[in-house]
Amino acid sequence: MIHQGALVQADNARKVKTEKISNGNFSEIIHLHLKKESILEEHIAKTNATLIVISGEMDYISQGKRYKLEQGDYINFEANVLHSLEAFEDTHA
Repeated sequence: MIHQGALVQADNARKVKTEKISNGNFSEIIHLHLKKESILEEHIAKTNATLIVISGEMDYISQGKRYKLEQGDYINFEANVLHSLEAFEDTHA
């Protein structure tokens, strides 16, 4: 999965927070909190990943396309795919 800590720019650090919840042999669970109008800059995941929106609303942006995600929505994506996230309200994923 993604380790986002190094990806958050200093001016955006208060708006994007990550917390590792579980790190098993075959999976990792990370809680992602994006404050309203924050952006997680383009990055890649080193493994296949699933992004699940717990609350809020955001766009998953990859390869020139935007996918709107709201509470309960999820998206699967493969490793090494460049992507970013943009939150329109406080969002937990």
